[in-house]
Amino acid sequence: MKLRTVVLNLVLAFTLAAPLLTPTIAKAEGMASCDGTYHWVDVQGTESLDGTGTGIQYICLNGFVNGPLLIHIEGSAACFNGDTCDCQPDAYGNCLGQNSTIAYNHLDVIESFNGQRFGQENSPNVSVTLFGQTAAYAGPTSPFTGGNGTPFNFVMIPSTTGDAFMGNTVQNYTTSDGRAVVAHHVGYKNVTLDLLAIKRLFPNPSKVVVWGNSSGAVGADCNLLKFRLAWPVAGMWEMNSAGPSYGADNLMPLVSSVARTWGAWRPGPNNAIVELTCPILPGGSPHWNVEWVKSFNAVALSDVRKAFTDDYFDQTAQFFACLFGAAVDPDGTCTSAVTSTLKDEFADVISNAPNYKVYYHSGICHTEREADGNTVAGGSDPSCDYDNMQQGGVYFHDWVNAWINNGPEWVNIR
Repeated sequence: MKLRTVVLNLVLAFTLAAPLLTPTIAKAEGMASCDGTYHWVDVQGTESLDGTGTGIQYICLNGFVNGPLLIHIEGSAACFNGDTCDCQPDAYGNCLGQNSTIAYNHLDVIESFNGQRFGQENSPNVSVTLFGQTAAYAGPTSPFTGGNGTPFNFVMIPSTTGDAFMGNTVQNYTTSDGRAVVAHHVGYKNVTLDLLAIKRLFPNPSKVVVWGNSSGAVGADCNLLKFRLAWPVAGMWEMNSAGPSYGADNLMPLVSSVARTWGAWRPGPNNAIVELTCPILPGGSPHWNVEWVKSFNAVALSDVRKAFTDDYFDQTAQFFACLFGAAVDPDGTCTSAVTSTLKDEFADVISNAPNYKVYYHSGICHTEREADGNTVAGGSDPSCDYDNMQQGGVYFHDWVNAWINNGPEWVNIR
């Protein structure tokens, strides 16, 4: 009880000290057009990695603007120096830099699904597994299509800043061959501004689901307090899909310095950690840790029904674990670091937290579980498919339905 009181006081202090966290009440005249097609919205003040503006995409179904709302936070990659942030975008914004870890420089209207109906996107410049075509959002077993009632309206927040939506700074980098790169790591600020726009579009949703993928999942954890403050009365759910706490127990020593580069924290007196963006519940280590964000949410936002899913052998997470300084296994991978991180997160945070469950899968999947029909040549492992994935005899899609519909099947799957 004492710890919860302390954390709730921290929430109040953090909210009062950081006005970016408290979106204002939106005006009704900005509400969504509920015509069943995608709409792109430029959000004033937002920035992509290169400093150009960005926005959000939404679709409102069946004319019911105050129906349930699903907010998808897009996954991309992370960058933190001249070479990894050197996007070198083509005409469509896709990065061509040899060492770049950024999937997209920015999502522009020309790349969006503006005007197309839900599930009918067919842009040649983006993955076919994006939001409207995924089984998780639009497939026959999805809990969001209205099979149990009103279908969910949908908002997509694009990943454009290379900072897992936790950054609030601009960095001047130099590439290894001496070129200057200016990187706008302002994903945290962007989400704040996006929320103002989303509140105008959907002022009073009956329920809110925040679903983040990969770096977007880390961003969902980092910004969850802001979503709760934006809709303090609505029932709320959060899914972290393949966004592990890179660096639990300092397994990946560069994570702390990368987060500092993005402006997520700074050192305080007596080796204290001062959070500048993501609210945290610090552990005993002097190194900033993403797991502390989950710890904060577990204690301070226990009313939000939180879910976390990943694979023990997640290949994408392995890549970033190695990039962030994890010890390399004899087979040349960083599997041990990823597996240890998942086990630590469960033991340290989730196992003792109310309203928080995991679905861990013994596979190589990252966010491929979003896709439908991954049996095509060159596609992902079929075991990663949303409708086919199972662990311990429990199908992932059944677990997701139980998470949304408060079913008894929503238990820890490990």
